[in-house]
Amino acid sequence: LEVVISDRAGGIDARTQKHIWSFFQASGRGETDQRWDQCKVPSLSLAGYGLGLPLARVYCRYFGGDLEVLTKEGTGTTVRFTLPSLP
Repeated sequence: LEVVISDRAGGIDARTQKHIWSFFQASGRGETDQRWDQCKVPSLSLAGYGLGLPLARVYCRYFGGDLEVLTKEGTGTTVRFTLPSLP
């Protein structure tokens, strides 16, 4: 199984790329998603806890797969993960 997810949201800056696999090294810049304002929901911070990518890679590897991130600052990011087929 292979899953590929891409966006064109500007990529991950070079300084942050060095730490994306470290637990608790959040890459969010504390920005606010303005779309929530239209829904009259309190603004939600885009900053995370730094657990998503490291945990996802641990799970993928545990089950015999892998997870990789290809990113270019100013362009976008592609996340690809693979898992072996079930017998």
